[in-house]
Amino acid sequence: MSTRDTARYPLAEHAADQLRSRTGIPFDQITLEALRAGDIDSDDLTVDRQTLLLQAGVAEGAGYGQLAENLRRAAELADIPNERLLRIYEALRPGRSTFAELTTLADELETTYSASANARFVRQAADAYRAGDLLRAEQHG
Repeated sequence: MSTRDTARYPLAEHAADQLRSRTGIPFDQITLEALRAGDIDSDDLTVDRQTLLLQAGVAEGAGYGQLAENLRRAAELADIPNERLLRIYEALRPGRSTFAELTTLADELETTYSASANARFVRQAADAYRAGDLLRAEQHG
């Protein structure tokens, strides 16, 4: 990323016309007054994939590679329903899933949600859990 990208920080001041909520509401329409008037609701207060990717570009350009990577993973998750995200989070807790369940979850993230960075993360977790004996035991019979 160039210096031009880092000069765009904060995005709310320098790229507000490109920012939208996950439901498509333009950034400048997300106000306390609109919320009080019932023109927007809590679903309109969630960030969209593109905004997170813009923020990742700024972070990368400023030399914050790990933050940029985290923001890109978050961008992949932005379109996954909250209920499914909570189930994924629960499955990733040590002792909650088998190796096979975690690899199936990784496949789902990659194929259903195009979340390849998160799929890699889950596969890495599955390997680490196996190495650390943190997987749920397989039930046989």
